[in-house]
Amino acid sequence: MQEGNKLLGELAKPRMGVKTAANHLFIVRQVEPSDDPNEVVVQMESGELVRIEKTLLRPLLRGENIRAWRFEVREWILWTHDDATGEVLKDLPPRAKRYFESHADELSRRSDYRSRQPIWTVFRVSPEKLGDKVVWQRISDLMEAVYCPSHLEGALIVPIDSTYFCPVPNREVGMAFTAWLNSLPVRAYKAAYTDRLRGSYFQHFAWTVACLPVPRPLLRLWEGKKRDLRLVRRMIETSEKMHENPDRSDAEKLEDELAHI
Repeated sequence: MQEGNKLLGELAKPRMGVKTAANHLFIVRQVEPSDDPNEVVVQMESGELVRIEKTLLRPLLRGENIRAWRFEVREWILWTHDDATGEVLKDLPPRAKRYFESHADELSRRSDYRSRQPIWTVFRVSPEKLGDKVVWQRISDLMEAVYCPSHLEGALIVPIDSTYFCPVPNREVGMAFTAWLNSLPVRAYKAAYTDRLRGSYFQHFAWTVACLPVPRPLLRLWEGKKRDLRLVRRMIETSEKMHENPDRSDAEKLEDELAHI
């Protein structure tokens, strides 16, 4: 199956989401308005209530909220980096800065932290992690992928380190590659070498997806070549239908068709 085909890792490097190394200080469970339209009161994962500037809030994507064809955003992250470059901000608004400085000792003890970094640094951030992507959760009983755009309702979606993903150049490619990863032949092929945990669970690390050989029609789509894409168009159409409604009555039939395209 690999012979003569490029591997996915040769097109784009699959990656792990960003790492805070202190989720309880960055992840927001609940958001309430305040008497200032520019500020909100948030409940952190630690349970702490904090009044903070709402410009720092971004939708958070966790692995446990990913299923085949769908993802849910249930929480937020205090995002201390530039949305475009991924660079850590050199300064923060006053309330946010006071909040992080109040936890300076714990933040500075994180293993990835270096003394010249701002204490609010999030680790393993890069521009590739902030664009369109196909995402999956690290631990699950089978490969379950979904296309994830860079933004949700105008706000950058931040994937955390319980997610893995492959950056894609655009929505069309994302839809096609999601259909391919969710197809029965790919799931079966990948299960043959993926690290198995107890029971029926697997660890879907980046390298396990990077090793997948890409069919030539998908490769041509990635490269922007428009010839001979009839089968790929069918994959994209099926993917769009499944993303729109994964619980549709003909879902099983559509997924079965993917195995024969």
